[in-house]
Amino acid sequence: MFPGVDRASALRYYILIGDVLLEQGEPKLALSIFDESHAEFAHLGDSIGEAECLLRIGDSRRRRGDTVTARIMWEQARQLYVLGHKTEEAFRCEQRLKTFDDKMGERRGLAMRWGEGMRMTPCSFIVV
Repeated sequence: MFPGVDRASALRYYILIGDVLLEQGEPKLALSIFDESHAEFAHLGDSIGEAECLLRIGDSRRRRGDTVTARIMWEQARQLYVLGHKTEEAFRCEQRLKTFDDKMGERRGLAMRWGEGMRMTPCSFIVV
């Protein structure tokens, strides 16, 4: 991959390329890099490398609108960081999860309020 660099370090450089692609609006291409890197880190037994990829896979999935998978990836990354005693990184995952949960709560609240506002009065054409 990169001459003179060990495999795990080369993969970390590779996921930085994915980061750039994600920021440039190429989440599908970035996702393929993160998926490939995740598999390689798993093969190497590098759980922190796996977590780094899962975090990024979650970010990429969120940008593509797949919030369910994003949340799953962030939770898996958080667990690996906790097991690896990487508290700062685990906290980053928790922040993403909290932000996601807060937004979903707001949406549920808005949907409930909207639904209540659409109940019909005795005059069926008047919306309260």
